Amino acid sequence: MESCVIRARVDEGEDNGRYMNLAFKTSDRAKLWHLIEEKLYEHQQLGAPLRRASMTLCTGQDGWDDYLLLYHFDPQIELEDITEP
Repeated sequence: MESCVIRARVDEGEDNGRYMNLAFKTSDRAKLWHLIEEKLYEHQQLGAPLRRASMTLCTGQDGWDDYLLLYHFDPQIELEDITEP
């Protein structure tokens, strides 16, 4: 685990198809997002399938009431910048 990851969890399930959620608690959300982009989305084998079928969200102090959408498989969906306040 990277130094900015405090805790990690993997949840798998079935909801009209199999899914997997990766959840991280971090001390540095911008650094973690950079690592996710570099190590997952740009991965030689896993990157393309992940880009076609995944979303990346970052919840804030108020959980889902102030989340950021960082990546979406549909390129027409507007994304947010994690470096913005």
